[in-house]
Amino acid sequence: ATLLLKPTEKLKIRTFFNYFEDADGPPAQYVIGGSTAGVSNCNRGGPLGAYWCGGVNQEADPALISANLQMTPAIYNGLILNTNNIPVPFSFEDHLSDYGLSRKAFQFSNRIDYELNDSGLTLTSVTAYHREEVATLSDFTFRGGVNPANGATLGTVSTAFGYRDRDFSQELRLVSGQDSRFRWVAGANYLFMKQPTGYVISSFLGSILNFGAAQVGRDQATTPAVFGGLYYDVLPALTVSVEGRYQQDKIEGRYATNATTFVNVSKTFNSFSPRVSVDYKLTPTSTVYALFSQGKKPGGFNGTSIITATPFQLAQLLAALPTAGIGFDEEELDNFEVGIKGSFMDGRVRLALNAYMGDYTGAQVPVAVTIDRGTTPPSVVTLSPTINIGNIDLSGVEFEGEAIVLPGLRIGATFAIS
Repeated sequence: ATLLLKPTEKLKIRTFFNYFEDADGPPAQYVIGGSTAGVSNCNRGGPLGAYWCGGVNQEADPALISANLQMTPAIYNGLILNTNNIPVPFSFEDHLSDYGLSRKAFQFSNRIDYELNDSGLTLTSVTAYHREEVATLSDFTFRGGVNPANGATLGTVSTAFGYRDRDFSQELRLVSGQDSRFRWVAGANYLFMKQPTGYVISSFLGSILNFGAAQVGRDQATTPAVFGGLYYDVLPALTVSVEGRYQQDKIEGRYATNATTFVNVSKTFNSFSPRVSVDYKLTPTSTVYALFSQGKKPGGFNGTSIITATPFQLAQLLAALPTAGIGFDEEELDNFEVGIKGSFMDGRVRLALNAYMGDYTGAQVPVAVTIDRGTTPPSVVTLSPTINIGNIDLSGVEFEGEAIVLPGLRIGATFAIS
């Protein structure tokens, strides 16, 4: 729902509210491997992680398209009612009564614009809040309760997974009137985001397992910032713009190393991001421009790969990827760009063409490493820590265009090379 209010000529309030729910059944699923089905032809991950090696038949065997969706009292009590009192961020009972997916989301935003004087000086407030809960209950045998190879009854392996996201932002900005050759903007904003690491509890062959108490971990970011911009019309068609933003990113994490022990980590990144541009209007509807901008992305933590790994797993991971660590640094991109954009021929032709060069410093890249889990029977696990890989030189050309050839007929094209 959207509500627009205009109490006076100088005050305008726009409020947006959205709430939605998704209720979906279990997905269609098909698995080729899996030793419990008697159809895997090689084993590189233990009896519960068997593989199919070699060519794969394009046509699925109908006997393998199934799932064990029997809702037993043990599964309902253990995974939905959580009678074992495993700490979780929200109640599954509020979301699910059977296998499937449930999502509940709430979004709110409010914008207030108030003109302070007759010259157009405007104070703007923008507030936003978002919250989302997702819960799923899935079958992990990928079979309809019976082994198609020999008709034997299969044990039940069902898994509950869920997470909750929340974020809040507030911005205040003061904008000068737009009728002067010299214009400006100044403001501040605040952003808070919190995401508990997704939790997993499973009914495994009759037992309720809490996978690492991950449900009480979290990733969290707090970002206050100030920003401003100056804009000057050197000529009626030529504008020079200078903008800047200073922000502080506090990144925090809480990660489980076992069912009762947690590691809390925190680091603050300070950054300044400038932008300078020159725009020249060829016509009232087209512009050529050149700009320089610098952007930074804060670093973070390898919470679910380095911090939560066992010493046995960590030794293998660091042997394969020696530069991996608990945390990784921020990345920076210096970008130079020139281009033309606008509409031509009375609006019948629209195009955007630009060329860019970039200097990427400390690029953050996740690297997947498969290691021995260190369990009995043997199995493997893939961890994906993020590392900073150094400098990358970027360059490229991009084009997007559209033309009205005949009434009712449009032709469009895009092109990019980098």
